[in-house]
Amino acid sequence: MNFADSESSSTALSWQLVLANTGYISFDQLHRNFHLHPDAIELPTDVLIFQEALWQRSLFERGRHTLHRALITECYIHLHPRIQDWQLAGTLYGLCPDAIIRTPAYPLPILLEMDTGKETAKQWRSKLTTYRLGAWANPHFGLWVIALGGNIRLSHLHNWIIQQKLPIAWHLSGAAKIDTDADFWQSVDVNSPGTATTAQRKELRYRELGKTQNLSGEEVNQRLHAGWIITAKEITNEGFLCYLKSP
Repeated sequence: MNFADSESSSTALSWQLVLANTGYISFDQLHRNFHLHPDAIELPTDVLIFQEALWQRSLFERGRHTLHRALITECYIHLHPRIQDWQLAGTLYGLCPDAIIRTPAYPLPILLEMDTGKETAKQWRSKLTTYRLGAWANPHFGLWVIALGGNIRLSHLHNWIIQQKLPIAWHLSGAAKIDTDADFWQSVDVNSPGTATTAQRKELRYRELGKTQNLSGEEVNQRLHAGWIITAKEITNEGFLCYLKSP
């Protein structure tokens, strides 16, 4: 796995570092964490101002999903002292999390998923199914779900995760407890029961139902976020083959 924005936790946190690693920082986050206002700083040419936030031009994506982007940035700011490596989005084992981190306390990569309360139960169950299948094929990772919602939303997410019986270490946090909940990863046993053996690790592939061409990780992620579901699974000599169906 290559961490494009790999860094040491000893690097001093700055707004420039946050923007470089997340592509977004709101005016509120700039003020709360660095006591700055955009008028008081010199902005690089690749930075845009839009909807009360600074955006890295290459990661602007037309200002979509601001709550989601703000939550990713909040996670980075809180976790910065605890992490060794950070990768925004990308893919791992065919999975497409919001970010991938490594911490000194846990020997495996931890995949971060953000929840702003917008995704339905159907969308989350479909997403978690891909994590369960991915864990069966490649069990060398942990899953950390971080949510903006209150206790009711956290309860729903907890139930959806429990129902999947994920064979990996996972944790669910409210957005206000990101940094304190990081201690969870210090007590996780990476050899806990339910983890697939090396002989079971196989490639995980996806296709649209009725099609013969495999989808890329980005195409899979786009369909799952749009509510597509895994309607059938096939075990082949190359590993799991999952068929996606539109809602």
